[in-house]
Amino acid sequence: MNKTSFFMHSKINLTFLIFAISLISFGCAEIIDFNGSSKSNEFSLATVPRILPKDNMWTITDIGDTATTADFKGLRNLLIKAEGRVIELNFPNIEKIPDNAFFNPDIIDSKVETTFSVNAKNVIIIGDNAFYNCTGLTGVDFAEVTTIGAKAFRGCKKLGTVNFQKATTIGVSAFHDCIALETVFIPKVQVIESSTFQGCTTLKTVDVSSVTTIGASAFSDCITLKTVDFPLAITINDHAFSGCTALKTVEFPVATTIDSDAFINCTALVDINFPLVETINGNAFMSCINLRSISFPKTKTIGADAFTGCSSLATMTVATEQGELTIGTEPFGGSTPKETIQVTTHTGNTVIFNELGFNHVNGTTKP
Repeated sequence: MNKTSFFMHSKINLTFLIFAISLISFGCAEIIDFNGSSKSNEFSLATVPRILPKDNMWTITDIGDTATTADFKGLRNLLIKAEGRVIELNFPNIEKIPDNAFFNPDIIDSKVETTFSVNAKNVIIIGDNAFYNCTGLTGVDFAEVTTIGAKAFRGCKKLGTVNFQKATTIGVSAFHDCIALETVFIPKVQVIESSTFQGCTTLKTVDVSSVTTIGASAFSDCITLKTVDFPLAITINDHAFSGCTALKTVEFPVATTIDSDAFINCTALVDINFPLVETINGNAFMSCINLRSISFPKTKTIGADAFTGCSSLATMTVATEQGELTIGTEPFGGSTPKETIQVTTHTGNTVIFNELGFNHVNGTTKP
């Protein structure tokens, strides 16, 4: 090959290479791997285009970049406006997803929604509102996360499973209204804040075995949740399980306080046993219409209207070792239970509940 031919051949190759790189940079060509097969188009956070071509799969990564607020804003706008894409967010270098990173304040109704997943194995902190209203988010992989901010995944309607093995802190309403969420595995968190899983209407399995405090409305309206087991939970706050209409089995072996409305409208509850509970506050089991048997052997206080509407209630074991019990006004809300309810104290004293409230039989139990 002469010098002229070699030069022209090299020039053509160089021109083609520059053209190919330009096409890839602007999302107009697919990346080809070494086996000659097509793979997903890939952008970095700093080079995300305003509009993605309509290909099946796109990968957006932070490799080689330092993610800025502006980078996340551009990506958020892209995800909101894109239609019919399947996008993988791969962030191996980022340690924090900042506040509002993908926050979608105005959900755009689209016939063809873009779905996306996030793989960020070194992220430690997920900021407040980070994925709020990301209705296309289908999966997350945050193996190292320790902190999940308030409303971080609220309204993520396609998120089916969350597994945060190292998370110790979850903010208020973090998974509120995640209506596809079925399985939760967060074994190290100690406090479930208020409304954390409220409105998760398909939630079936919960593993939060280190939890000591369950916040207000934490599981409110989780209508498919059938069983809960909290071996270390001490406090069950207001409305914690209100409206959990499928809830049938509850295990709280060390709980001492059940706050107001905690189990209101839990219509599937039949038999419950809280061996260490001392305080049952007002409306705690209101309208649990199938509740028949309750055991609270350490109870000292039952609040007003605690069992209003519990029309099937037949037997209760309550009171302290001293046989003393403080009862709030009208524990049945002034209505007559379906049956007369026999209450046996820890020391064998007996009290009969009836339409008037209580009749003394013996001992020092007080109305």
